[in-house]
Amino acid sequence: MNFLISKDEMLAALNKCIGLATKGDSPLTENVKIDVGDEDITFTTSDRQSQIIASCPSSKIKTKGVTCVNAKKVNELFRLLPDKEDINVFLDGNKLKIKTTGGSWELSNFPSEDFPVFNVNNEDTTQVSITSQSLTDLISRTLISMPRTGGLNTKLVDGILFEFSNNEMSATTYDGHRISSSKEKASAQDDQTASCIVPRRAVTEISKIISGSQEDIKFSIGKNNLILKTKSVELKSSLILKPFVPYQTAINPSEFSLLKVNTKEFSDALNRASLLANSEMREVMLTCSQNKIYIESLNRMSAEKSSESIDATYDGEEIQVIFNVRYLLDALSVMGSEITEIMVFFELNKKSDSVKYRWILKHEGKDHTKFFIAAIVPVVTPAIESSESS
Repeated sequence: MNFLISKDEMLAALNKCIGLATKGDSPLTENVKIDVGDEDITFTTSDRQSQIIASCPSSKIKTKGVTCVNAKKVNELFRLLPDKEDINVFLDGNKLKIKTTGGSWELSNFPSEDFPVFNVNNEDTTQVSITSQSLTDLISRTLISMPRTGGLNTKLVDGILFEFSNNEMSATTYDGHRISSSKEKASAQDDQTASCIVPRRAVTEISKIISGSQEDIKFSIGKNNLILKTKSVELKSSLILKPFVPYQTAINPSEFSLLKVNTKEFSDALNRASLLANSEMREVMLTCSQNKIYIESLNRMSAEKSSESIDATYDGEEIQVIFNVRYLLDALSVMGSEITEIMVFFELNKKSDSVKYRWILKHEGKDHTKFFIAAIVPVVTPAIESSESS
């Protein structure tokens, strides 16, 4: 193996795949496999559940070859090398040598045949194409409802449910308190349909891969695996196979009251209330009347208090609910519209014979294809009245 490469080309490829190079069952999961072919160079990392292959051109390939080195070391070394000159990379025995006009460095290498291979089963797949911007939007809008338990709560699915049908791709997440779902245009061969749950780790790497890209993203969705491809990167990932929460009923109530509020005014008022709310619970009480929302911070540990009202339109009976203010602010931050429409409805808890409210924040684009919805469950429906509404 012997080739010349620029610092920028090397780092661009390494940065696409280095996220998977972490400590695991084998030291090889910390490595990147470098494979020099006739025309380009590929860099592969794997954590045994996912694999990324990034390719880049070379200034000059002298001899082909393959080896493995510590991914973070080679990435950091290249980051610190001088700019604007071709760098010579070659194998010398059990060392990978890197030379510039001003110096040379040696890294220990490992047998490439021991590198963990991610095998994809030969199975029927659904081929889906979506623009990188649309996929970025799907992920960014729904990350707010990814579980924050790190997978410790086995009832929650620590990933994103992607579904494709009728030339649309949807992304949905659920963290026990919130459901977020978003849709974008996409295309598939022969009007195929598909769904899969992509784990958090793979979602993180997909976001890095498509960041700043302007190209179409190709999905191959199988029963157990997903393959994502761009012109220079390929990601393979295992899928989460347990069932996702049946969310459609929760975000499509048959009856509801409609609340309309200025997005910025509502966000600003909630941020002011959050400053004086309890630092751990972050609770605010909201009272909705015909033309106002009264916003009150709750903090039994301090004498500090925030009470204010903002204009709104509401066609239902007056209600009071207590929310974790962060849940509302997260949803409002990705609404993307001047006015936020909120569907307010309640469910009867048969066990306790109590009423449970749910708010659904909704934004629909002008072409009716860009669609986002966030369903949020209040902390509690209080049996007290706000000082502002009394």
